[in-house]
Amino acid sequence: MKNLAIIVVLTVMALSSFSGLWAQGRPMQFYAIAGYQFGGRLDFYEGSFKIQDHGNWGLGLDIETQPGMMAGFSYSRMNTTGHFDSYYPITYPETDIDLTVDYFQLAVKRGSSKENLEGYGLFSLGATWFNVMDEDIEDGWMFSVALGAGLNYFFTDRVGIKVQGRLLMPMYFAGMGMFVGIGTGGASTGVSANAWALIVQGDFSGGLVFKIKE
Repeated sequence: MKNLAIIVVLTVMALSSFSGLWAQGRPMQFYAIAGYQFGGRLDFYEGSFKIQDHGNWGLGLDIETQPGMMAGFSYSRMNTTGHFDSYYPITYPETDIDLTVDYFQLAVKRGSSKENLEGYGLFSLGATWFNVMDEDIEDGWMFSVALGAGLNYFFTDRVGIKVQGRLLMPMYFAGMGMFVGIGTGGASTGVSANAWALIVQGDFSGGLVFKIKE
């Protein structure tokens, strides 16, 4: 929860900065995308949790901070299923869990444009929410970063097509507990990370992008 509190503070600060840029009349872009996300695997002392690949969707807002650079906020969501493969099946039985994987990211994008085509690379950081649908199992929050690249092609002055790919990397640390409720101990039992690690995920997506201001 400490990571979540940090992300909330950073988000509030970023949104405050965005409001100032909006007041200055800076160019802005809003986009809506859908695609396919790779789920990845989480390793714990008690077992591993494999998240199934599935479709995802997302929304985002970017504001130009200087020529060739934009800062923004994005949200993406994947509805999926995870399988917990237990190392100690008597205490921690194997189970399938319905969940969503939600990314809240603050991003910096840098690129160039030529006529109607814009290309960019991106770096973002924020939080990832593993939102478990089973009320008896506690959700998990992780700090996360992402790297990616994309293209915008504008077929009118205001409307275009966006394609984008990202490498998504939630992070967790030794001793960090998640998914409290897995196991025979009920709500008092959870699983914990056995080392600092990255969970490697990724997505490819496409959709529409709109210029709000120029």
